[in-house]
Amino acid sequence: MAPRDFPSAKLTLSYPLYACDFDPQDPTRLVVGGGGGPGRSGVGNKITVIDANDQSELAVTGEADLSRDEDSVSCLAVGPRKGKSVLVYAESTKTRTAGSAVPSTNVAEVSRVGLFSATHPEEYQRVVRLGAPSSSGVQLGAAASGLGKEFEIALFEVSPSGSAVPKSKGKLELTRQADDIDVIQTGEDTYQVAYCHEYDIYTVDVVKGVGADPRLVFTTPHNHGTGAPRPQFRSIRYLTSDFILAAANMPKRTGVVLQGIRLPTKVGDNGRVAITTKLPKSVAQATALAVRNLTPPTTPGAQVGNVQFLIAVAGHDSSISLYTLEHKFIETISVLVDLFPLQTLKETHPLQVTGLAFSTYAALKSGTTRPQVKFIDKSTPVRRNGPRRPTRYVVAAKSTNPANRAVLISLSIVILILAVIAQGVLELGGSSPYPWHRQVLQPLWNPPCPHDDFINRIQVGVDYDASEGEALSWEQLTTKQKKLWKEKLRQQGYWAEKMGEDVFKGVLFGQIAGAVGQALGG
Repeated sequence: MAPRDFPSAKLTLSYPLYACDFDPQDPTRLVVGGGGGPGRSGVGNKITVIDANDQSELAVTGEADLSRDEDSVSCLAVGPRKGKSVLVYAESTKTRTAGSAVPSTNVAEVSRVGLFSATHPEEYQRVVRLGAPSSSGVQLGAAASGLGKEFEIALFEVSPSGSAVPKSKGKLELTRQADDIDVIQTGEDTYQVAYCHEYDIYTVDVVKGVGADPRLVFTTPHNHGTGAPRPQFRSIRYLTSDFILAAANMPKRTGVVLQGIRLPTKVGDNGRVAITTKLPKSVAQATALAVRNLTPPTTPGAQVGNVQFLIAVAGHDSSISLYTLEHKFIETISVLVDLFPLQTLKETHPLQVTGLAFSTYAALKSGTTRPQVKFIDKSTPVRRNGPRRPTRYVVAAKSTNPANRAVLISLSIVILILAVIAQGVLELGGSSPYPWHRQVLQPLWNPPCPHDDFINRIQVGVDYDASEGEALSWEQLTTKQKKLWKEKLRQQGYWAEKMGEDVFKGVLFGQIAGAVGQALGG
């Protein structure tokens, strides 16, 4: 579910979706593909064109029904326009080219070509990527095979002025399957293809359509100290010609890490992790990755300046984690900084998310309309004014530095520990009593008896004289003596009937006892 700051729209189709991509020349045109695969499941294989212009509603503008005897569409890439048609390159056992007329809703297959050797009946095209168009409009594409006896990456070119059929530029023979691939243009006629397998990332330089041998540029190092298993790469995307962003799954579904990897400049060197972060603990595995440069270079292969990248990672729990990443220069050295979380969209789909795509971002000439970047669910970056320098666009919503929270928690713990230590020092020095002693070892205290003062007054009034004989307690007096004593004390104002006889306990009666005896004797 998307928060209010992220307008969202939902559309349910009649078949399961596996791939999606935006038209690079129209950010409101979304193309999706999928299906039920071969067999009699009753679910067809289709490619659908969707109008995403309205933030609150998605509308189907065209759809192509594909053969039900072939595999479903599991990857696609939207290419250049040929006349009034948009070319879409999708896969099954062969690379299909579908044309969607603009602005009509007619979608039809216009070509089909096999790019792989097809040495195995179950071999299929598992991923396809297109590079940015050159000044002439030519784009280099790369497709990776899967489930075959031999693993290949097929290179091809597409052009808005040439045939709709992709022009093959050869194949790269691999020793292991490519789990993901990406393409970047490094010059007018030069490209670089990157692919990953488990713990390794390889690059292939392509000059005028001819690919060189694959080069190992990064291997996730072993942790010899702890012996912990290494994370495996799930998806990779080029940031610049110097950096690759990789999403890697931790072993045993224990989490996902994002890594910004600096590519080596010398052959044989291993790349270095320039920046990294871990996704929330609730995300056990990543299923898709999308990246968008908000200020792309104006010419193919031009240097990328101080820009911000918008990143989306889909998790196994149907969540989409959004991040921002800054690319800056320190003197002449490019660096990656501030890989911060922007927002986490939870429960975006009842099933697992199988594909992510950002729309292209084109700066508006006027400020009357708020610029947007779309990706399945839409986000809304805007421009911020600053001093005169090359235009730079960033996301309007500000990402947060997770380290700030950790610093505050650590600081609070340190202050608490120091307070406990200070209290202990004061107690050892005698400057402060033990606080718990006041609770456990409180001195006993009883309130004074209200008759204590009265007893003292009686004792003083007795005027005891040891020469008169042994003093007697109240209990030792006879009944007549007690009666005389009470009468005498009542007359003198020392006693009243309501006080009872308990007030006489503890008083010695000597002289009066003798006086009573004399009275009785007389």
